[in-house]
Amino acid sequence: CALARAGDAYCWGANLGGQLGDGTRTDQNVPVLVSGQHTFTAITAGWNHTCAVSREGAAWCWGRNTFGQVGNGTTVDRPVPTRVTGGIRFRGVAAGSAHTCATAEGGRIYCWGQNARGQLGNGAAPENQPAPVPVADPADPTAPLAGLTRVATGAMHTCALTEAGTVSCWGSNSGGQLGD
Repeated sequence: CALARAGDAYCWGANLGGQLGDGTRTDQNVPVLVSGQHTFTAITAGWNHTCAVSREGAAWCWGRNTFGQVGNGTTVDRPVPTRVTGGIRFRGVAAGSAHTCATAEGGRIYCWGQNARGQLGNGAAPENQPAPVPVADPADPTAPLAGLTRVATGAMHTCALTEAGTVSCWGSNSGGQLGD
């Protein structure tokens, strides 16, 4: 998937879960316009789902939703963009295999979807979350972790960059991907 200069999203490739966002499950060999009248500033593609952030700061996701990775509070697949619940204003988004994390205004990161290896960072492994939950502070798991500027996701792990320039990672460490 990619963004055009005007903010339109285009996707192509496999579409088993509806991850191309054109309302079908038909594979496409050429870019197709994602449904809806959205102007996006960021886009990310996971295994079978896609998410984007609109100019207004809303997160929109579409595609496979088995674990709640679309973030609308359900586990029903969505072949067109569906707004992520919670009314949170986001700046960026990253999609893993079956989870999604996004940076919000105020230096917080929220994640949703599969949590089999703790990749959501909320201390509730292995419970999946179909709506955004804040990443928890390791020193106080009841409080959200603040001071985060960027997020990146892998298959079953997540890493974030702090305002101080350090990196924090959580989730699966089967191949040393947490860097600890």
